[in-house]
Amino acid sequence: MKLKKNDMIQYLFLKLVLVSTFFTIASCSSSKVSTSNVPLGDTKWILKTLNDKKIFIPESSREVHIEFKFADSKFNGYGGCNTFSGTYTNIKNKLKLGPIARTEMYCEAMMDVENNFMSALAKTVIYKIRGNILELYDANNLLATLVKI
Repeated sequence: MKLKKNDMIQYLFLKLVLVSTFFTIASCSSSKVSTSNVPLGDTKWILKTLNDKKIFIPESSREVHIEFKFADSKFNGYGGCNTFSGTYTNIKNKLKLGPIARTEMYCEAMMDVENNFMSALAKTVIYKIRGNILELYDANNLLATLVKI
C-alpha cells in the first residue's frame, strides 16, 4: 500500500512530534536527577561515620557538624567539644580545607572523635554528594560520611 504525499507529510510530522516529545520528557527527567543532589555550600552536614566507624553522640551532646558558606568560601562547625572554622576551596569536587582554627576546650567523651574529624578534614581532597550524603575522601580512601539536615 502506497501513501499519498499528504499522508506521508502527516506521517513524518507525527513522527517528528513524537521524537521531540520523547527528548523533551527525557531531558526533563534527567535534569530532575542531576538537581536532586544537595549543594555542598549553604547546607549543614552532620557527621555519621568517620574512618569506617559509626559516630555515636552522647545524649547530652550536640551533633558533630560542618557548614560551608558559598558567599565567602568559609566553613564552620562543631567537633563534639570545640567549635572550628576556616576557609576552603572547591573546584570540580576537589576540596581543600584549611587552615582550621578551633577553640581549645577539653571534653573527655568526644576528644578522640573531634581530633579524628579534624584530621579527616585536613586530609580531604575530594568530595562526592550522593542524594543527601556527603562523602569526604583523601586521595584513595573514604574518610567520613555526613548527612544533610
